Amino acid sequence: MSFARFGWSVVSAMVVASLGIPLSAIGQTVTILHNFVGGGTDGIYPSGPLVQGSDGNFYGTTSEGGTFTGSPGTVFVITPGGAYTLLYSFSGPDGCNPDAGLTLGTDGNFYGTTVGCGSAGVSSQGTVFRISPAGVLTSLYTFTGSGDGSSPEFGLVQGSDGNFYGTTTDANVGNGTVFRITPSGTLTTLYTFTGGSDGGFPTGVLAQGTDGNFYGTTFGISGSAANGTVFVITPSGSLTTLYTFTGANDGGKPLGGLTLGNDGNFYGTTNSGGSGGGGTIFQISPAGVLTTIYTFTGAANGSLPQGTLVLASDGSFYGATEGTVFNVTPSGVLTTLHTFTGYPSDGSVPNGGPLPASNGLRYGTTLNGGTSDWGVVYQLSTQPTLSITSPQAQFNYQLTQNNYTETPTIAFSATSGETTSITWSLQLLYATTDGKGAVNSTKTFTTTPGGTKNEHYTGTGGQLTATATQNTATTNVVGFITGTAITICPFGAVGSESPRVPPMLRAPLRGSGLSRQASRTIKANFAWTCASYSECLAGSPLGLQRPSRFAVRRCPQGGGSSGC
Repeated sequence: MSFARFGWSVVSAMVVASLGIPLSAIGQTVTILHNFVGGGTDGIYPSGPLVQGSDGNFYGTTSEGGTFTGSPGTVFVITPGGAYTLLYSFSGPDGCNPDAGLTLGTDGNFYGTTVGCGSAGVSSQGTVFRISPAGVLTSLYTFTGSGDGSSPEFGLVQGSDGNFYGTTTDANVGNGTVFRITPSGTLTTLYTFTGGSDGGFPTGVLAQGTDGNFYGTTFGISGSAANGTVFVITPSGSLTTLYTFTGANDGGKPLGGLTLGNDGNFYGTTNSGGSGGGGTIFQISPAGVLTTIYTFTGAANGSLPQGTLVLASDGSFYGATEGTVFNVTPSGVLTTLHTFTGYPSDGSVPNGGPLPASNGLRYGTTLNGGTSDWGVVYQLSTQPTLSITSPQAQFNYQLTQNNYTETPTIAFSATSGETTSITWSLQLLYATTDGKGAVNSTKTFTTTPGGTKNEHYTGTGGQLTATATQNTATTNVVGFITGTAITICPFGAVGSESPRVPPMLRAPLRGSGLSRQASRTIKANFAWTCASYSECLAGSPLGLQRPSRFAVRRCPQGGGSSGC
Protein backbone atom coordinates (compact mmCIF):
# COMPACT_ATOMS: atom_id res chain seq x y z
CA MET A 1 0.00 0.00 0.00
CA SER A 2 1.56 3.27 -1.09
CA PHE A 3 0.60 6.78 0.14
CA ALA A 4 2.88 8.59 -2.23
CA ARG A 5 2.15 17.34 -5.47
CA PHE A 6 -4.13 70.73 -11.54
CA GLY A 7 -4.33 74.75 -11.75
CA TRP A 8 -0.89 75.60 -10.74
CA SER A 9 1.19 72.53 -11.32
CA VAL A 10 0.82 68.90 -10.35
CA VAL A 11 2.12 67.92 -6.91
CA SER A 12 3.49 64.40 -6.59
CA ALA A 13 4.74 62.24 -3.76
CA MET A 14 7.37 59.61 -4.36
CA VAL A 15 8.20 56.84 -1.89
CA VAL A 16 11.48 55.06 -2.54
CA ALA A 17 12.49 52.09 -0.40
CA SER A 18 16.15 51.13 -0.19
CA LEU A 19 16.72 47.47 0.72
CA GLY A 20 18.84 44.57 -0.35
CA ILE A 21 15.67 42.60 -1.07
CA PRO A 22 12.71 43.36 -3.33
CA LEU A 23 9.72 45.14 -1.84
CA SER A 24 7.25 44.26 -4.54
CA ALA A 25 6.64 40.77 -3.23
CA ILE A 26 3.06 40.19 -2.20
CA GLY A 27 4.12 37.71 0.47
CA GLN A 28 4.87 34.44 -1.26
CA THR A 29 6.45 33.69 -4.63
CA VAL A 30 7.30 30.22 -5.98
CA THR A 31 10.42 29.69 -8.08
CA ILE A 32 11.17 26.33 -9.71
CA LEU A 33 14.79 25.42 -8.97
CA HIS A 34 14.94 21.99 -10.61
CA ASN A 35 12.80 19.95 -12.98
CA PHE A 36 13.35 16.20 -12.67
CA VAL A 37 13.88 14.67 -16.11
CA GLY A 38 14.98 11.07 -15.54
CA GLY A 39 16.67 9.55 -18.59
CA GLY A 40 19.29 7.66 -16.61
CA THR A 41 20.96 10.81 -15.34
CA ASP A 42 18.37 12.08 -12.91
CA GLY A 43 15.73 10.85 -10.50
CA ILE A 44 11.97 11.13 -10.94
CA TYR A 45 9.05 11.49 -8.55
CA PRO A 46 10.49 13.13 -5.43
CA SER A 47 8.09 11.91 -2.76
CA GLY A 48 9.49 13.29 0.48
CA PRO A 49 10.42 16.66 1.98
CA LEU A 50 13.86 18.23 1.87
CA VAL A 51 16.30 18.53 4.75
CA GLN A 52 19.04 21.18 5.07
CA GLY A 53 22.53 20.00 5.81
CA SER A 54 25.15 21.74 7.90
CA ASP A 55 26.67 22.95 4.61
CA GLY A 56 23.50 24.94 3.85
CA ASN A 57 22.49 22.72 0.94
CA PHE A 58 19.29 20.68 0.68
CA TYR A 59 19.15 16.90 0.48
CA GLY A 60 16.28 14.74 -0.73
CA THR A 61 15.22 11.55 -2.44
CA THR A 62 13.31 10.46 -5.53
CA SER A 63 11.31 7.25 -5.37
CA GLU A 64 12.33 6.28 -8.91
CA GLY A 65 14.94 7.10 -11.53
CA GLY A 66 18.70 7.04 -11.33
CA THR A 67 21.45 5.39 -13.28
CA PHE A 68 20.56 1.72 -12.69
CA THR A 69 18.17 -0.50 -14.60
CA GLY A 70 14.71 -0.55 -13.09
CA SER A 71 14.97 3.02 -11.79
CA PRO A 72 15.16 2.14 -8.09
CA GLY A 73 15.49 5.76 -6.92
CA THR A 74 18.07 8.34 -5.94
CA VAL A 75 19.45 10.70 -3.33
CA PHE A 76 20.21 14.25 -4.52
CA VAL A 77 21.63 17.52 -3.21
CA ILE A 78 20.64 20.99 -4.39
CA THR A 79 22.01 24.40 -3.38
CA PRO A 80 19.74 27.29 -2.34
CA GLY A 81 20.47 28.77 -5.76
CA GLY A 82 19.36 25.63 -7.61
CA ALA A 83 22.63 23.89 -8.51
CA TYR A 84 21.61 20.21 -8.57
CA THR A 85 23.75 17.09 -8.10
CA LEU A 86 22.68 13.45 -8.29
CA LEU A 87 24.37 12.16 -5.15
CA TYR A 88 23.51 8.45 -5.19
CA SER A 89 21.55 5.95 -7.30
CA PHE A 90 20.07 2.87 -5.63
CA SER A 91 20.70 -0.45 -7.32
CA GLY A 92 18.47 -2.98 -5.47
CA PRO A 93 20.64 -4.79 -2.93
CA ASP A 94 21.09 -1.44 -1.18
CA GLY A 95 17.34 -0.80 -1.31
CA CYS A 96 14.87 0.67 -3.78
CA ASN A 97 12.12 3.28 -3.85
CA PRO A 98 13.05 5.70 -1.05
CA ASP A 99 9.58 7.18 -0.67
CA ALA A 100 10.37 9.27 2.41
CA GLY A 101 12.80 12.13 2.83
CA LEU A 102 15.99 12.12 4.84
CA THR A 103 16.69 12.90 8.50
CA LEU A 104 19.82 14.78 9.52
CA GLY A 105 21.58 12.97 12.34
CA THR A 106 23.60 14.59 15.08
CA ASP A 107 26.70 13.06 13.45
CA GLY A 108 26.16 15.16 10.28
CA ASN A 109 25.07 12.19 8.17
CA PHE A 110 21.59 11.59 6.75
CA TYR A 111 19.36 8.63 7.59
CA GLY A 112 16.49 7.28 5.54
CA THR A 113 14.41 4.31 4.44
CA THR A 114 13.52 2.48 1.24
CA VAL A 115 10.16 0.78 0.72
CA GLY A 116 11.58 -2.27 -1.01
CA CYS A 117 14.61 -4.37 -1.92
CA GLY A 118 17.65 -4.94 0.27
CA SER A 119 20.40 -7.40 0.93
CA ALA A 120 18.25 -10.40 1.92
CA GLY A 121 17.46 -11.51 -1.62
CA VAL A 122 13.82 -12.38 -2.34
CA SER A 123 12.99 -11.88 1.33
CA SER A 124 14.03 -8.24 1.21
CA GLN A 125 11.21 -5.81 1.98
CA GLY A 126 12.88 -2.47 2.51
CA THR A 127 15.89 -0.98 4.22
CA VAL A 128 17.22 1.64 6.62
CA PHE A 129 20.34 3.43 5.34
CA ARG A 130 22.85 6.12 6.21
CA ILE A 131 24.40 8.44 3.61
CA SER A 132 27.13 11.03 4.06
CA PRO A 133 26.95 14.54 2.51
CA ALA A 134 29.55 13.28 0.04
CA GLY A 135 27.28 10.45 -1.12
CA VAL A 136 28.77 7.44 0.66
CA LEU A 137 25.85 5.13 1.48
CA THR A 138 25.74 2.40 4.12
CA SER A 139 22.84 -0.05 4.38
CA LEU A 140 22.06 -0.42 8.09
CA TYR A 141 19.19 -2.90 8.03
CA THR A 142 17.08 -4.97 5.63
CA PHE A 143 13.50 -5.83 6.61
CA THR A 144 12.25 -9.32 5.83
CA GLY A 145 8.66 -9.24 7.10
CA SER A 146 9.40 -11.97 9.62
CA GLY A 147 8.43 -10.24 12.83
CA ASP A 148 10.43 -7.12 12.03
CA GLY A 149 7.86 -5.53 9.70
CA SER A 150 8.19 -4.53 6.08
CA SER A 151 7.89 -1.55 3.75
CA PRO A 152 9.10 1.39 5.85
CA GLU A 153 7.27 4.04 3.85
CA PHE A 154 7.86 7.07 6.05
CA GLY A 155 10.90 8.77 7.49
CA LEU A 156 12.80 8.56 10.76
CA VAL A 157 13.07 10.79 13.80
CA GLN A 158 16.14 10.85 16.01
CA GLY A 159 15.18 10.60 19.65
CA SER A 160 16.79 12.34 22.57
CA ASP A 161 18.62 9.05 23.28
CA GLY A 162 20.45 9.27 19.92
CA ASN A 163 18.56 6.37 18.36
CA PHE A 164 16.20 6.61 15.40
CA TYR A 165 12.51 5.72 15.56
CA GLY A 166 10.25 4.85 12.66
CA THR A 167 7.38 2.73 11.39
CA THR A 168 6.68 0.09 8.79
CA THR A 169 3.33 -0.15 6.98
CA ASP A 170 3.66 -3.91 6.45
CA ALA A 171 1.97 -3.51 3.07
CA ASN A 172 2.32 -7.21 2.22
CA VAL A 173 2.37 -9.13 5.47
CA GLY A 174 0.62 -7.30 8.32
CA ASN A 175 -0.68 -4.13 9.90
CA GLY A 176 2.55 -2.28 10.60
CA THR A 177 5.10 -1.82 13.32
CA VAL A 178 6.98 0.80 15.33
CA PHE A 179 10.74 0.23 15.55
CA ARG A 180 13.92 1.66 17.03
CA ILE A 181 17.28 1.45 15.29
CA THR A 182 20.69 2.53 16.52
CA PRO A 183 23.01 4.61 14.31
CA SER A 184 25.03 1.45 13.79
CA GLY A 185 22.03 -0.60 12.61
CA THR A 186 20.71 -2.62 15.54
CA LEU A 187 16.93 -2.76 15.11
CA THR A 188 14.30 -3.48 17.77
CA THR A 189 10.60 -3.90 16.99
CA LEU A 190 8.77 -1.95 19.70
CA TYR A 191 5.17 -2.62 18.74
CA THR A 192 3.16 -4.56 16.17
CA PHE A 193 -0.28 -3.23 15.26
CA THR A 194 -3.16 -5.67 15.29
CA GLY A 195 -5.47 -3.89 12.87
CA GLY A 196 -8.13 -3.71 15.59
CA SER A 197 -8.85 -0.86 17.98
CA ASP A 198 -5.17 0.13 17.90
CA GLY A 199 -5.39 0.84 14.16
CA GLY A 200 -3.08 -0.19 11.37
CA PHE A 201 -0.79 1.18 8.67
CA PRO A 202 1.07 3.83 10.71
CA THR A 203 1.59 6.98 8.65
CA GLY A 204 3.96 9.91 8.78
CA VAL A 205 7.06 10.58 10.83
CA LEU A 206 6.82 10.09 14.57
CA ALA A 207 7.08 13.19 16.79
CA GLN A 208 8.79 13.12 20.16
CA GLY A 209 6.95 15.01 22.89
CA THR A 210 8.37 16.94 25.80
CA ASP A 211 7.63 13.87 27.93
CA GLY A 212 10.10 11.80 25.89
CA ASN A 213 7.37 9.65 24.33
CA PHE A 214 6.65 9.38 20.62
CA TYR A 215 3.34 10.37 19.04
CA GLY A 216 2.01 9.19 15.71
CA THR A 217 -0.99 8.32 13.54
CA THR A 218 -2.39 5.30 11.75
CA PHE A 219 -4.31 5.35 8.48
CA GLY A 220 -6.74 2.68 9.60
CA ILE A 221 -7.81 -0.60 8.06
CA SER A 222 -11.20 -1.84 9.21
CA GLY A 223 -13.43 -2.11 12.22
CA SER A 224 -13.67 0.55 14.91
CA ALA A 225 -10.37 2.18 13.84
CA ALA A 226 -11.04 2.11 10.10
CA ASN A 227 -10.67 5.90 9.83
CA GLY A 228 -7.37 6.04 11.67
CA THR A 229 -6.02 6.82 15.11
CA VAL A 230 -3.60 8.97 17.08
CA PHE A 231 -1.31 7.05 19.42
CA VAL A 232 1.51 7.54 21.89
CA ILE A 233 4.28 5.02 22.45
CA THR A 234 7.04 5.01 25.04
CA PRO A 235 10.66 4.41 24.03
CA SER A 236 10.28 0.93 25.50
CA GLY A 237 7.25 0.08 23.36
CA SER A 238 4.13 0.62 25.49
CA LEU A 239 1.46 1.97 23.12
CA THR A 240 -1.77 3.82 23.99
CA THR A 241 -4.44 4.88 21.51
CA LEU A 242 -5.24 8.53 22.27
CA TYR A 243 -7.97 9.17 19.70
CA THR A 244 -9.95 7.26 17.11
CA PHE A 245 -11.25 9.22 14.11
CA THR A 246 -14.85 8.71 13.03
CA GLY A 247 -14.51 9.95 9.46
CA ALA A 248 -17.26 12.52 10.11
CA ASN A 249 -16.67 16.14 11.21
CA ASP A 250 -13.44 15.17 12.96
CA GLY A 251 -11.99 13.83 9.71
CA GLY A 252 -10.38 10.53 8.89
CA LYS A 253 -7.38 8.83 7.31
CA PRO A 254 -4.47 10.92 8.65
CA LEU A 255 -1.47 10.71 6.32
CA GLY A 256 1.16 13.12 7.61
CA GLY A 257 1.84 12.20 11.19
CA LEU A 258 2.08 14.85 13.90
CA THR A 259 4.11 18.01 14.60
CA LEU A 260 4.80 19.30 18.10
CA GLY A 261 3.67 22.93 18.48
CA ASN A 262 5.16 25.63 20.68
CA ASP A 263 2.17 25.26 23.01
CA GLY A 264 2.95 21.61 23.80
CA ASN A 265 0.08 20.28 21.70
CA PHE A 266 0.44 18.26 18.51
CA TYR A 267 -0.92 19.27 15.12
CA GLY A 268 -1.77 17.13 12.11
CA THR A 269 -4.11 16.64 9.16
CA THR A 270 -6.65 14.13 7.95
CA ASN A 271 -6.92 13.28 4.27
CA SER A 272 -10.70 12.89 4.28
CA GLY A 273 -13.83 13.76 6.22
CA GLY A 274 -14.56 16.98 8.05
CA SER A 275 -17.69 19.06 7.65
CA GLY A 276 -16.53 20.14 4.19
CA GLY A 277 -15.55 16.66 3.08
CA GLY A 278 -12.05 17.62 1.99
CA GLY A 279 -10.08 16.77 5.10
CA THR A 280 -9.13 18.67 8.23
CA ILE A 281 -6.36 20.20 10.31
CA PHE A 282 -6.50 19.22 13.96
CA GLN A 283 -4.88 19.91 17.31
CA ILE A 284 -4.54 17.17 19.88
CA SER A 285 -3.22 17.42 23.42
CA PRO A 286 -0.82 14.83 24.89
CA ALA A 287 -3.84 13.57 26.85
CA GLY A 288 -5.82 12.94 23.65
CA VAL A 289 -8.22 15.91 23.55
CA LEU A 290 -8.74 16.61 19.84
CA THR A 291 -9.94 19.90 18.32
CA THR A 292 -10.61 20.37 14.62
CA ILE A 293 -9.18 23.81 13.81
CA TYR A 294 -9.82 23.89 10.03
CA THR A 295 -11.93 22.02 7.50
CA PHE A 296 -11.12 21.91 3.80
CA THR A 297 -14.00 22.24 1.34
CA GLY A 298 -12.25 21.73 -1.99
CA ALA A 299 -12.59 25.41 -2.92
CA ALA A 300 -9.71 27.86 -3.35
CA ASN A 301 -7.98 26.61 -0.22
CA GLY A 302 -7.64 23.10 -1.60
CA SER A 303 -8.52 19.70 -0.23
CA LEU A 304 -6.97 16.38 0.75
CA PRO A 305 -4.11 17.62 2.97
CA GLN A 306 -1.10 15.37 3.00
CA GLY A 307 2.43 15.32 4.31
CA THR A 308 3.73 16.59 7.62
CA LEU A 309 3.03 20.09 8.94
CA VAL A 310 6.17 22.21 9.42
CA LEU A 311 6.48 24.47 12.46
CA ALA A 312 7.31 28.13 11.69
CA SER A 313 9.26 30.43 14.00
CA ASP A 314 6.10 32.39 14.84
CA GLY A 315 4.31 29.26 16.07
CA SER A 316 2.19 28.77 12.94
CA PHE A 317 2.51 25.83 10.57
CA TYR A 318 3.20 25.30 6.88
CA GLY A 319 1.45 22.45 5.13
CA ALA A 320 0.13 21.17 1.83
CA THR A 321 -3.00 19.88 0.19
CA GLU A 322 -3.11 17.93 -3.04
CA GLY A 323 -2.59 21.18 -4.97
CA THR A 324 -1.63 24.00 -2.60
CA VAL A 325 0.76 25.04 0.13
CA PHE A 326 -0.63 26.98 3.06
CA ASN A 327 0.08 28.57 6.43
CA VAL A 328 -2.21 27.97 9.38
CA THR A 329 -2.15 29.39 12.90
CA PRO A 330 -2.81 27.27 16.00
CA SER A 331 -6.25 28.89 16.16
CA GLY A 332 -7.08 27.75 12.62
CA VAL A 333 -6.60 30.89 10.50
CA LEU A 334 -5.47 29.50 7.14
CA THR A 335 -3.78 31.38 4.29
CA THR A 336 -3.19 29.74 0.93
CA LEU A 337 0.32 30.70 -0.16
CA HIS A 338 0.47 29.10 -3.59
CA THR A 339 -1.77 27.06 -5.84
CA PHE A 340 0.26 24.78 -8.08
CA THR A 341 -0.75 24.68 -11.76
CA GLY A 342 1.29 21.64 -12.75
CA TYR A 343 2.91 20.63 -16.03
CA PRO A 344 4.85 22.17 -17.67
CA SER A 345 5.75 25.34 -15.76
CA ASP A 346 4.84 24.51 -12.18
CA GLY A 347 4.80 21.60 -9.80
CA SER A 348 1.83 19.58 -8.62
CA VAL A 349 1.10 17.37 -5.60
CA PRO A 350 3.43 18.97 -3.03
CA ASN A 351 5.09 16.70 -0.49
CA GLY A 352 4.02 18.35 2.75
CA GLY A 353 4.89 21.79 4.06
CA PRO A 354 8.03 23.48 2.71
CA LEU A 355 11.21 23.45 4.78
CA PRO A 356 12.26 26.69 6.51
CA ALA A 357 15.84 27.42 5.46
CA SER A 358 18.57 29.42 7.11
CA ASN A 359 18.24 32.18 4.45
CA GLY A 360 14.65 32.95 5.47
CA LEU A 361 13.10 31.23 2.44
CA ARG A 362 11.35 27.84 2.23
CA TYR A 363 12.07 24.90 -0.03
CA GLY A 364 10.03 21.89 -1.02
CA THR A 365 9.32 19.25 -3.63
CA THR A 366 6.31 18.14 -5.64
CA LEU A 367 5.66 14.61 -6.77
CA ASN A 368 4.55 15.66 -10.26
CA GLY A 369 4.61 18.67 -12.54
CA GLY A 370 7.51 20.49 -14.15
CA THR A 371 8.78 20.21 -17.70
CA SER A 372 8.65 16.40 -17.72
CA ASP A 373 5.80 16.01 -15.21
CA TRP A 374 8.18 14.03 -13.00
CA GLY A 375 8.32 16.54 -10.16
CA VAL A 376 10.22 19.66 -9.15
CA VAL A 377 12.18 21.32 -6.37
CA TYR A 378 10.73 24.74 -5.61
CA GLN A 379 11.60 27.78 -3.53
CA LEU A 380 8.90 29.66 -1.65
CA SER A 381 9.89 33.26 -1.05
CA THR A 382 8.65 34.73 2.20
CA GLN A 383 9.92 38.20 1.49
CA PRO A 384 9.01 41.34 3.40
CA THR A 385 6.12 43.51 2.30
CA LEU A 386 5.51 47.24 2.42
CA SER A 387 2.05 48.68 1.90
CA ILE A 388 -0.09 51.76 2.38
CA THR A 389 -2.64 51.60 5.15
CA SER A 390 -5.98 53.43 5.36
CA PRO A 391 -6.28 56.35 5.27
CA GLN A 392 -3.56 56.11 2.70
CA ALA A 393 -2.34 59.68 2.91
CA GLN A 394 -3.50 63.26 3.03
CA PHE A 395 -2.27 66.68 1.98
CA ASN A 396 -3.44 69.65 4.06
CA TYR A 397 -3.04 72.89 2.14
CA GLN A 398 -2.09 76.00 4.12
CA LEU A 399 -2.50 79.24 2.17
CA THR A 400 0.14 81.92 2.90
CA GLN A 401 -0.47 84.98 0.75
CA ASN A 402 0.33 83.79 -2.78
CA ASN A 403 2.02 80.60 -1.66
CA TYR A 404 0.91 77.47 0.14
CA THR A 405 2.71 74.52 1.58
CA GLU A 406 1.76 70.90 1.67
CA THR A 407 1.85 69.05 4.98
CA PRO A 408 1.71 65.44 3.82
CA THR A 409 1.04 62.55 6.16
CA ILE A 410 1.61 59.03 4.81
CA ALA A 411 0.86 55.81 6.66
CA PHE A 412 2.85 52.64 6.00
CA SER A 413 2.52 49.03 7.11
CA ALA A 414 5.64 46.89 6.83
CA THR A 415 6.17 43.21 7.57
CA SER A 416 9.50 41.41 7.86
CA GLY A 417 10.32 38.03 6.44
CA GLU A 418 9.72 35.18 8.81
CA THR A 419 13.27 34.76 10.02
CA THR A 420 14.77 38.16 9.33
CA SER A 421 14.82 41.62 10.86
CA ILE A 422 14.49 44.31 8.20
CA THR A 423 15.51 47.94 8.46
CA TRP A 424 13.38 49.95 6.07
CA SER A 425 14.91 53.10 4.60
CA LEU A 426 12.19 55.26 3.06
CA GLN A 427 12.95 58.34 0.98
CA LEU A 428 9.94 60.63 0.91
CA LEU A 429 10.01 63.11 -1.98
CA TYR A 430 7.50 65.96 -2.21
CA ALA A 431 7.90 68.05 -5.31
CA THR A 432 6.21 69.70 -8.30
CA THR A 433 6.41 68.90 -11.97
CA ASP A 434 8.01 72.28 -12.67
CA GLY A 435 10.88 71.49 -10.33
CA LYS A 436 10.09 74.05 -7.65
CA GLY A 437 10.43 73.32 -3.97
CA ALA A 438 11.55 69.68 -4.04
CA VAL A 439 12.06 68.27 -0.57
CA ASN A 440 13.67 64.95 0.34
CA SER A 441 13.04 63.35 3.70
CA THR A 442 14.52 59.97 4.66
CA LYS A 443 12.93 57.93 7.44
CA THR A 444 14.01 54.56 8.80
CA PHE A 445 12.41 51.94 11.02
CA THR A 446 12.99 48.26 11.75
CA THR A 447 10.61 45.32 11.76
CA THR A 448 11.43 42.23 13.79
CA PRO A 449 11.26 38.68 12.37
CA GLY A 450 7.71 37.93 11.33
CA GLY A 451 6.57 41.25 12.80
CA THR A 452 4.40 43.99 11.36
CA LYS A 453 4.91 47.66 12.14
CA ASN A 454 2.80 50.67 11.25
CA GLU A 455 4.43 54.06 10.70
CA HIS A 456 3.00 57.52 9.99
CA TYR A 457 5.19 60.29 8.62
CA THR A 458 4.43 64.00 8.31
CA GLY A 459 6.66 66.45 6.46
CA THR A 460 6.65 69.83 4.75
CA GLY A 461 6.79 69.87 0.97
CA GLY A 462 7.61 72.43 -1.70
CA GLN A 463 5.94 75.77 -2.41
CA LEU A 464 3.76 76.63 -5.40
CA THR A 465 2.91 80.09 -6.71
CA ALA A 466 -0.84 80.70 -6.88
CA THR A 467 -2.52 83.38 -8.96
CA ALA A 468 -6.16 83.91 -9.88
CA THR A 469 -5.32 83.66 -13.55
CA GLN A 470 -4.43 80.01 -13.29
CA ASN A 471 -6.91 77.22 -13.27
CA THR A 472 -7.94 74.97 -10.37
CA ALA A 473 -6.34 73.24 -7.43
CA THR A 474 -4.88 69.79 -7.69
CA THR A 475 -6.81 66.91 -6.25
CA ASN A 476 -5.20 63.53 -6.81
CA VAL A 477 -1.49 63.17 -6.25
CA VAL A 478 0.06 59.90 -7.36
CA GLY A 479 2.99 58.21 -5.67
CA PHE A 480 4.66 54.88 -6.18
CA ILE A 481 6.01 51.99 -4.18
CA THR A 482 8.01 49.91 -6.66
CA GLY A 483 5.47 50.57 -9.37
CA THR A 484 2.23 50.40 -7.39
CA ALA A 485 0.14 53.57 -7.63
CA ILE A 486 -1.32 55.10 -4.50
CA THR A 487 -3.69 58.06 -4.21
CA ILE A 488 -2.91 60.92 -1.86
CA CYS A 489 -5.89 63.13 -0.96
CA PRO A 490 -5.67 66.88 -0.47
CA PHE A 491 -8.29 68.68 1.63
CA GLY A 492 -8.48 65.89 4.24
CA ALA A 493 -8.51 62.15 4.24
CA VAL A 494 -11.08 59.99 2.53
CA GLY A 495 -14.33 60.00 4.46
CA SER A 496 -13.59 63.18 6.38
CA GLU A 497 -15.17 66.60 5.86
CA SER A 498 -13.88 68.36 2.74
CA PRO A 499 -12.75 71.92 3.53
CA ARG A 500 -13.76 74.72 1.23
CA VAL A 501 -11.63 75.69 -1.72
CA PRO A 502 -9.41 78.67 -0.78
CA PRO A 503 -11.07 82.02 -1.66
CA MET A 504 -8.51 82.98 -4.31
CA LEU A 505 -9.46 79.86 -6.28
CA ARG A 506 -13.20 80.51 -6.34
CA ALA A 507 -13.17 83.00 -9.23
CA PRO A 508 -11.78 80.49 -11.77
CA LEU A 509 -14.26 77.92 -10.53
CA ARG A 510 -17.26 80.23 -10.92
CA GLY A 511 -16.56 80.33 -14.62
CA SER A 512 -17.03 76.58 -14.80
CA GLY A 513 -20.83 76.85 -14.73
CA LEU A 514 -21.13 75.14 -11.35
CA SER A 515 -23.12 76.56 -8.47
CA ARG A 516 -21.26 78.59 -5.85
CA GLN A 517 -21.78 75.87 -3.26
CA ALA A 518 -20.52 73.19 -5.59
CA SER A 519 -17.52 75.28 -6.59
CA ARG A 520 -16.52 75.55 -2.95
CA THR A 521 -16.05 71.81 -2.72
CA ILE A 522 -14.87 71.01 -6.25
CA LYS A 523 -11.88 68.81 -6.73
CA ALA A 524 -10.12 68.52 -10.06
CA ASN A 525 -9.05 64.93 -10.63
CA PHE A 526 -5.82 64.41 -12.54
CA ALA A 527 -5.48 60.73 -13.45
CA TRP A 528 -2.11 59.26 -14.33
CA THR A 529 -1.86 56.83 -17.19
CA CYS A 530 1.58 55.25 -17.28
CA ALA A 531 2.52 52.03 -18.98
CA SER A 532 5.27 51.41 -16.47
CA TYR A 533 6.95 52.79 -13.39
CA SER A 534 9.92 54.02 -15.42
CA GLU A 535 7.59 55.84 -17.81
CA CYS A 536 6.13 57.79 -14.90
CA LEU A 537 9.63 58.86 -13.87
CA ALA A 538 10.41 60.39 -17.26
CA GLY A 539 9.57 63.69 -18.91
CA SER A 540 10.22 66.54 -16.45
CA PRO A 541 13.08 68.21 -14.52
CA LEU A 542 12.25 66.00 -11.53
CA GLY A 543 11.38 62.99 -13.61
CA LEU A 544 7.69 63.40 -12.81
CA GLN A 545 5.28 63.10 -15.70
CA ARG A 546 2.38 65.45 -16.29
CA PRO A 547 -1.09 63.92 -16.33
CA SER A 548 -2.44 62.67 -19.61
CA ARG A 549 -6.11 63.50 -19.04
CA PHE A 550 -8.18 65.88 -16.95
CA ALA A 551 -11.56 65.48 -15.32
CA VAL A 552 -13.64 67.58 -12.94
CA ARG A 553 -15.92 65.97 -10.40
CA ARG A 554 -18.17 67.24 -7.69
CA CYS A 555 -17.52 66.07 -4.15
CA PRO A 556 -20.44 65.95 -1.73
CA GLN A 557 -20.58 68.67 0.89
CA GLY A 558 -19.25 67.36 4.18
CA GLY A 559 -17.61 64.21 2.86
CA GLY A 560 -14.92 62.90 0.56
CA SER A 561 -15.52 60.63 -2.38
CA SER A 562 -13.94 57.30 -3.15
CA GLY A 563 -11.79 58.93 -5.83
CA CYS A 564 -10.24 61.46 -3.46
